[in-house]
Amino acid sequence: MTVCGLRYPVSRILELMASGMSNDEILADYPDLEADDLAAALEFGALAAGRRRVLPFDAA
Repeated sequence: MTVCGLRYPVSRILELMASGMSNDEILADYPDLEADDLAAALEFGALAAGRRRVLPFDAA
């Protein structure tokens, strides 16, 4: 699975996040990505881990 319209694997984005890189650092290293792409990668990861739906933090 890749980020929509790009060739970056979602798994790579999740690995970068898990390694401790901040969103700003990732966006600086991958200028084709946008903040929404990072949020979508996290949502995909949560859904792939077995969650049936994902709620934003402020919706809880």
